[in-house]
Formats: sequence, C-alpha cells, structure tokens
Amino acid sequence: MKKLVSMILVGASVLSLCACGGGSSTPATTQAPADTTAAPADSKAEETTTAAAQEPAASGESYTFRCSTNHAESFCTSVGLAKFAELVKERTNGRINIEMYYDAVLGDEKSAIEQVQYGGLEFARVNISPLAEFVDGFNALMMPYIYTSNEHFWKVHEGEIGMGMLKGEDMTKAGMYGLTYYDGGTRCFYNSKKEVHTPADMKGLTIRVQESSLMMGMIEALGASPQPMPFGDVYSGLQTGVIDGAENSIAQYLEMSHYEVAPYLALDNHVRAADCLIMSEKTRQMLSAEDMEIIEAAALESWDYQRELWAEAETAALEQLKDSGVTVTELTAEEYQQFVDACASMVSGYEGGKYQPILDQIAALAD
Repeated sequence: MKKLVSMILVGASVLSLCACGGGSSTPATTQAPADTTAAPADSKAEETTTAAAQEPAASGESYTFRCSTNHAESFCTSVGLAKFAELVKERTNGRINIEMYYDAVLGDEKSAIEQVQYGGLEFARVNISPLAEFVDGFNALMMPYIYTSNEHFWKVHEGEIGMGMLKGEDMTKAGMYGLTYYDGGTRCFYNSKKEVHTPADMKGLTIRVQESSLMMGMIEALGASPQPMPFGDVYSGLQTGVIDGAENSIAQYLEMSHYEVAPYLALDNHVRAADCLIMSEKTRQMLSAEDMEIIEAAALESWDYQRELWAEAETAALEQLKDSGVTVTELTAEEYQQFVDACASMVSGYEGGKYQPILDQIAALAD
C-alpha cells in the first residue's frame, strides 16, 4: 500500500511523513515548545528557580516513562506500541525507556487520559471517542457514516484536519500532546438476539457504547437504547442480559471473545474512530528538542507498522469468526443507506451544528 502523509502542525512544530509500502517514515524536526511562563517580578531568586525548573532537559538525561493501553500484550496495536518504545530506546542509546502496561492495569481509557493530563502518566494509547470528552473537536472525526472509503479516512487523519487536531492548541490546553494515530478499524454492531439488516432491527435492543454523548446519540438515532459501560464489563453484560449488544471493531470483537455471547455481527461500519498515542504536555515540556524529535519520528514509524498489522489481523479475525459459527451479515447498498439516512440529521445537527464546517471539509476530501 502506497501513501503520502502530509502533517500540518499548530505553531512552530512541523512534521512530514512519506512512506511507500512497508518502508519506514522519514521524520522532520519538531521543535520543543518555547517557555512563555512569566516569573514574578519581585523576586530574582524565584525568577531564577522558575527558569531553571522549566528549561528543557539536556539530551543526555535518562528517563523511565510509562505507557498505558487497555489491550492485551499480543494485540496488534500493542505490538505497534512496543515498536514505538523499542525505537525510542534504540535511538536514545537506552536513555529513554518507555515501559508498556497492558490490559488497563493503570486504569481504563478515561482514567489514563486524566493521568496524562496532570502528568501522573507519561504516555497512553486511547481511542478518540473518550478523548473527545476532553477535546471535543475529535467528535467531528468520528461522526457515523461520514467516510466513503478507507482511503478517505486516512486522507483526513494524515492531513491538516486530523494532525491539526492531534497536535493543536486544544490538546495543549487540556494538558496533552498527540503523537500519532493508530488504526482502530471500522466499528460494527453485534448482539445476542438476531440478525440486523436495517435500523428497524435495532429497535428494542440495548447497546453498550463508550462513554460518549455522540455515540449515545447515534444509538438513539437508530432506534435502540444506549448503555455506557466500561469496556471490561461488556462480556459479562452480554452474558447476563444487562445489554443485548455492543459495537466495536472486528478485531476487538474477537479479541475479547464477545462473539461467544453475542454471535450476530452486522458489518455496517458505522464509525471509524482511530486510536491515538498521546503524551503528557508536562512530559513534553521537560524534554529536549532532540529527544522530542526522536519520539515524534518513532511514533510515526510505529503508525505505519501498526496499520500493516491491523489489516492482517482484521482479515484473519473475520475468517476466524465465520469458522466459529458467528452469523456475519453483510449489508446491501440499500440497507446501508437506511443507516446513513437515520443518522443524517443527528450528524448535521449535533450540538447545534457546530461541527458542520469541519464535516464539509471532510466531505470535500472524499474520493
């Protein structure tokens, strides 16, 4: 697969990425942010102390950082994260060691984001759905049924729209800095009751969603009842009947064994919500420009690597699910359009239509 990635960053940071096939990314220099904190005018000693504390560390400093994800260690995205940590360690000659914590042992995604905000956690892999609760511009990127193809999706995320949000001022204000996106696949509905072909089949079903007002609104627009629930509770919720169904990528549907208790999968591909590798803004401020350049480049290279792994995992997962007896429903063009139409007014009118300018830009990039 050939791709051209143009990354437009906010402020002085500029990155570019051009990769063909499985080749590595070519990094560009990313400057560390300038320190603009004003020191008290009435105390020269305090001024000196403040400046020293906020000056970026020399590139010879050694660090041990932590990175959280709710995926298992063997999951393809976790393998991509491990590649990121490996590249950083290798290129800093072991000075920067990023330890991986899998299976949400440091908390769920919302908790991980909050820890990153105040600097208690240096790195985290999170989905943009919970991230949108902190930086609401991401809601525009995960509106249902807005991408016409895989190529359209990545054109948006690799370009000015996606990278501008990931590395923009709103993220900085929230205490975070985005390093890269990872492929999170297309999200599909699955349930324990019946095949789903149209929104009419969704009526009466209670569907687990992420803790996101947008996702809840989508379920309501389709005629079902949304039930926010931590990801780790979905299996038992399906097993006990607390929920009738859920929605997620095919790879995670298999990974978490949800197919065992919800064997009806509808390939409606309603949302493409990328994963994000984020870091604490406090951590970024204390690193040198040289170290940040290494971290930025390693993150982009791990993005290429993870996308290849994801494509392979998704294809293999679908075949395994079929072999396991899952009823896989592929929608006709007419059935798919009914889902699109059911969500159209919710998308255009979400929060008073404030995302429509971005949605128009996204639509303009369609094939």
